[in-house]
Amino acid sequence: MCLASFTKAQTFSEDAILPCQNLRSEFSETSSGWIAHSLNMDTYEITPSDGIKMVLLPPKKYIRHFDESVELPYNEFEGVGPTFNSTNYMKYGRFSATVRSAPVGGAVTAMILMADGGDEIDYEILGGDPNHVQTNYFYGGKLEYIVNGGLHEVSGEPIFDAFHTYTIDWSPERIVWEVDGIVVRTREKKDTCEDGVCKYPTHAARVQLGLWDGSTKPGTAQWARGPIDWSLHSSVNAYVKNVVLECDSRYNSIMISENAPKPSEKEVSISNGTPSVLSSESPNVAKKEIAYSQPSQAFRIPLDILKVGLLAVSLTFFF
Repeated sequence: MCLASFTKAQTFSEDAILPCQNLRSEFSETSSGWIAHSLNMDTYEITPSDGIKMVLLPPKKYIRHFDESVELPYNEFEGVGPTFNSTNYMKYGRFSATVRSAPVGGAVTAMILMADGGDEIDYEILGGDPNHVQTNYFYGGKLEYIVNGGLHEVSGEPIFDAFHTYTIDWSPERIVWEVDGIVVRTREKKDTCEDGVCKYPTHAARVQLGLWDGSTKPGTAQWARGPIDWSLHSSVNAYVKNVVLECDSRYNSIMISENAPKPSEKEVSISNGTPSVLSSESPNVAKKEIAYSQPSQAFRIPLDILKVGLLAVSLTFFF
């Protein structure tokens, strides 16, 4: 089972017909078509039944600070976690990942469709929240959290105790997010348009999976339900059992299996203890710095609520 290294990011015109391979990755069986961006082999492991175990390791030093100006704690140094990228680009189609998220507040489990130009469609799961997932999308790298975000309840067992399947169905007309086959959000392209400009992701994207520490900025730490208290944890884990990628044949040239992406010369096995190679040009899971302001003494609204633009009736999920 091998995870390789990117050499250089690719760019595509918006109307290009792309080669795209329909893919089903059962990570306990194979990691072909995926790249590990980590020099530390301890940040991931292939398990016999649960797929990829992503491991967020503590920083070399754990130092907690408190920002008096906003009355929020944060950590000086962040933990180290893995990022995985598919070698496959897709322009429109369907992406699903079956995931058991991290259980510790401050740790963020991320599943992203990421284009090189900054278009993004994602799920982010905040550690410590047993039954909610956040969705977001970005256009051209412009981070409009309140406008584009959403918070959604996930039924069933807690999302850090059991596997749930998170799906993005992306077409030229709309984005549909589903959890365990149930639609939790739909965003129509037409509703993103103003003055002839549609702020809607349209560029070819690849899948990113990752686990990152959101503890080092006060606002981000509050949004992520952190910061992580590393005195209580030797590591924080999340699991990705499988990923399914279905390319839309109207906008992609579908590749058959014998034309699947070939491993690069730098590809190494993750089962023999040899670290994978991290390219200096390799992308990483997008880590978000959340702005914050002095909370009201009468009623302090968590910044994750501001980020996703929830209605007042949704505040009960957090208190």
